[in-house]
Amino acid sequence: MLLSVLGFQYTKTPEAQPLQLLQVSGSPLETTQETLTHQNPLIIQSGINSHYFQIEVAGNEAERSVGLMHRKNLAADQGMLFLYQPPRNVNMWMKNTYIALDIIFIGPDGNIIRVAKNTQPHSLELIPSGNEVQAVLEIKSGLTDLLKIKTGDQVQHQLIHQS
Repeated sequence: MLLSVLGFQYTKTPEAQPLQLLQVSGSPLETTQETLTHQNPLIIQSGINSHYFQIEVAGNEAERSVGLMHRKNLAADQGMLFLYQPPRNVNMWMKNTYIALDIIFIGPDGNIIRVAKNTQPHSLELIPSGNEVQAVLEIKSGLTDLLKIKTGDQVQHQLIHQS
């Protein structure tokens, strides 16, 4: 099955394998055989546009402390979702992270409250949420600009509560 969303073309095998990005606006993107475990869908609703990602959930302290560290590749349709219950102010960093990321901070209502773009790999600089968040989404650097994802957009996922 071929699905095209905002210039992204995705294929999906009948075995319900993760979506694989083929190209954006006619330009091939790097794809990877390395896939995230425990993937499940997440949608960012940006105006009339819906952006689909297959994400891995880091729901406990041990998973959050490792995150995307030591990974060499991240496909453009993949990401990691960090969950915080109860919602709180958080600081992220890029220690031992080889991939430049866009970090999306998601408020208790499911809306994006802040986007940190093009974070520097291996940096120990803290990246604050600025307010209480229930989740943080990390995706490949540059995608928030490419897809025009911004503060106020709605994130939909089975583990994110919307008000």
